[in-house]
Amino acid sequence: MTQEVRCKIVRRVLDFARHHGGEPAVERIVEVAGLPYDVLHDENAWIDHAVEKRIFRELDGILGIERAAFRCGEHGLRSGSFGALEVLVRALLRPRNVYARLPYLANRLAKVGKMKLVELGAHSARVHYRYDAGFESVPEICENRKGMLAALPVLWGLPPAAIEEDACSALGAEACTYRISWVEPLEDRMRLRCAAAGAVVGGGILVAVAEQVVHIGWAGGATAAAVAVFGGWIVGDAWDQAREMRAVRGVVAQQNEKLAQQLLALEQKFREVGQLNTVLEGQVAERTAELAREHDRLKKLNELSRAIGATLDGQAIVDLALAALPDLFGATGWMLAPAATAFDEGDASASPVPPVNNLDAGDRLTAAAMANKMCAAEELHRTATIGDRHSLTVLLSSAGDPLGTLTILRPHILGPIGPRDIEIARLYADIFVSALVNARLIERAAGMAPPRPPLAGHRAI
Repeated sequence: MTQEVRCKIVRRVLDFARHHGGEPAVERIVEVAGLPYDVLHDENAWIDHAVEKRIFRELDGILGIERAAFRCGEHGLRSGSFGALEVLVRALLRPRNVYARLPYLANRLAKVGKMKLVELGAHSARVHYRYDAGFESVPEICENRKGMLAALPVLWGLPPAAIEEDACSALGAEACTYRISWVEPLEDRMRLRCAAAGAVVGGGILVAVAEQVVHIGWAGGATAAAVAVFGGWIVGDAWDQAREMRAVRGVVAQQNEKLAQQLLALEQKFREVGQLNTVLEGQVAERTAELAREHDRLKKLNELSRAIGATLDGQAIVDLALAALPDLFGATGWMLAPAATAFDEGDASASPVPPVNNLDAGDRLTAAAMANKMCAAEELHRTATIGDRHSLTVLLSSAGDPLGTLTILRPHILGPIGPRDIEIARLYADIFVSALVNARLIERAAGMAPPRPPLAGHRAI
């Protein structure tokens, strides 16, 4: 087994698991690691980085708590799981000294990457952790490292450090970048300086009372000097605590400002999500209404198919088909124009498509011209604008032979002719033509093909 990660890390994971999940949780971690408990709990042993990744990836699921890896990092220092390394950390006297030596301490725990101190201030630091070639992290290991960095000031009875991760190698960055801010413990230097000042004041008092020593005695002068020294110490202590409180308030103010900025960013995100939800709700509602309209059109088209399929009367078929146009397409005008083909070459009357329209003379001429152009170009459909209405002309054909055209006009307010309108119109044309052809064939077979008068309510072309 290669020496990549020291078991000091895994040992505190086991202790943390025992504290939160009992022996069953410890046994589950040992099972995931695939190594004996004695090896994992030996702080001087080493394991592969792959074993560490397996343990941390499963930790949340094993313990059933959120951010288990981060809390495990905090717990390790507080519970004393780091043994001799914790003694070394305490010997550095204050958090700043520890953060200044993070590269050395990190290398004692793992050999899979290098930590670099980029910036060090009085109460803040910035560090990088870059993995060596061949190694890569997982988010849970980065969370555990953040927990350890946050817990260092706790060794001196101070609040945990604030940790901000600007970049994470587990999420694709070249290195993990951490910004750390903390509070230093109270210092004795100011107390000593004030006590020394008190001693000077006490000496002055001794000199001042020297002439009166016969009256108050040397004991009284010494007492006055002692009082001055003690007062200086008290003043120094109060001054030091006030200075420390100012530092704490400064750090807290910075953290509150960062939290306020994060809250503003979250509020902005929530507003954006709300706006997006509004847009999506509108789109869903619009799409739902559109699907309902399409369902209604297909239902009416199916009803039309059954109705015209139940009759063999060509005129009844035309009446039923034209009566369905307003519901299917919102049509307010239409024109059927036969083609001189199919049944008797050159005889327009032989086409089963009757010449019917409800257009005025100008619109009728425009629609007829567009239908002729479409047929000449061998197009299946054509859209245009006639007057103040949108128009759609579709070819009526049977077995590849053109029988005529159908032109539909609808108001601009209902919107332009779309792909779905064209698709429905093609289905409508197929149903209409099939019924007309069947009716004509049966009429011819029975010798029943009398001349057709213009339909009631329509003008013949």
